[in-house]
Amino acid sequence: MEILKCLALTIIIVNTICAQGVRRRNSEDDIHIRTRYDAAEQTYSSRHLMFLEDVPASWTAWSITKACSISCDGTGYLEKRRTCSSGVLADCEAQGGTWWTVVACDNGPCTASWTEWNSHTACSKSCGEAGYFEVKRNCSNGVLRDCEANGGKYWEIRVCNNGACVPTWSEWSAYSACSKSCGIGVTVKYRTCNTGRNDDCTGKSYELKTCAPGSCTGDRTTTTTTTTTTTTAVPASWSEWTTKIICSASCGPGYSEKIRTCSSGHSNDCTGKAWGVYACNLRKCVGRFQLLQA
Repeated sequence: MEILKCLALTIIIVNTICAQGVRRRNSEDDIHIRTRYDAAEQTYSSRHLMFLEDVPASWTAWSITKACSISCDGTGYLEKRRTCSSGVLADCEAQGGTWWTVVACDNGPCTASWTEWNSHTACSKSCGEAGYFEVKRNCSNGVLRDCEANGGKYWEIRVCNNGACVPTWSEWSAYSACSKSCGIGVTVKYRTCNTGRNDDCTGKSYELKTCAPGSCTGDRTTTTTTTTTTTTAVPASWSEWTTKIICSASCGPGYSEKIRTCSSGHSNDCTGKAWGVYACNLRKCVGRFQLLQA
């Protein structure tokens, strides 16, 4: 019995000693691993710091931010910018240089050319005599002066003719004022032929009608001679014609107006009309524009 007790006690003592040995070895291994990790971390941190310290801030490549001011045929300027690798411009400026600059540029001779004529206005005359219209075009590069430098303009005036007009009267104008302020007078309205010559249209270019603004006041003035008790009236007569309107048009066909007065002071006392209209043409019209032949 005593032998069994001794054997059991021996086993317990041996197990305790072995367990303590294992725990000691594990603890030593942990310390060794942690030491190696800490050393590696310190080495990495040191190398990282060395990397940051060894690489100085530097400028990036230039980027063009504004194109050449002259597209061709001459020297212009363009604008360039750049950034600092550290993101702080002062870091790079401390080493020299700027973030912005302007440099000369030359794109060589112009190759711009005119496009086809692509727009125009309507002819100034719908028919009859020649008129004019305007045409425009563009430069292939969008800069008119580049094409003008090679010759030519972006607009022109050209002659146009839509053919002979079919003679047609215009609408009648309103009637003119009455030729008399009282009593019986005349008033007139006009129209024109679209060809410019009233003779081309059938009918008259004017129409007359009588007008009566109101009765005139006062007695008629007569001249009498007395021979005993008899009074004899002097017959009324027209005066010479007087031109009231020389011509309604400064050139080309127009009309002229003439008037006359009755010696009695009343148109009804004289036979005929106190007012007349007749055609006139002072001179041939000359064009106001010097047109370019297409």
